[in-house]
Amino acid sequence: MRLTLSFAALAANLAVMAAPALANTRVCRFVETDARVGYPPNLVVSLSENQAEGLCRISVAGVALDETSRCVSCVVRGALLDAARLGVVQPSARGAAVFAFFGAASPTNDDAPDPDPQLAGGVLAGCFAMAREAAEGFVFDEEFGVSGLDDIGLRCAVANDADAAVPLSDFLETPVVLQAPTLALARDRDDGWAERLLVPIPER
Repeated sequence: MRLTLSFAALAANLAVMAAPALANTRVCRFVETDARVGYPPNLVVSLSENQAEGLCRISVAGVALDETSRCVSCVVRGALLDAARLGVVQPSARGAAVFAFFGAASPTNDDAPDPDPQLAGGVLAGCFAMAREAAEGFVFDEEFGVSGLDDIGLRCAVANDADAAVPLSDFLETPVVLQAPTLALARDRDDGWAERLLVPIPER
């Protein structure tokens, strides 16, 4: 994986900002040596990985990495965190927020699914309800009874403590270390990109 100067600086700054005891860490699975980023556990992180190309791209708090990425607005960031905390954000805002964050780390959305935001938001309501109600251990969408995710090509899970990091890593097929409750959403695209979104769950 080639780290651009902008990403290297971002990763360094975030690692300095985060106290080791409070930092979350993500490690990309397709890198030959080691690639990880530490950051305060109240920020949303998205990963886009391409096994065939050996590439891994990371977005923290919706910040774009380069000119091909998309920055996520403050309004969208707020909608996503409100949805994780309350589960009551309007469906269209909820769907738009999730797919905006997926796009922040992706090099292109040309081949990405583009479901109707209202439909996606309604389906994703089950994931956010799970984030609000599943307060212990590790829970994934099928276990919780979330339906309709296959229609928009997503999966979701909640990890509430450090012990849940291993099943969450298996679920995402990406190594994860946690220090805060997290809602995780995954999308495997037809063009070879695997997108992962990790949303901190504020106080329930």
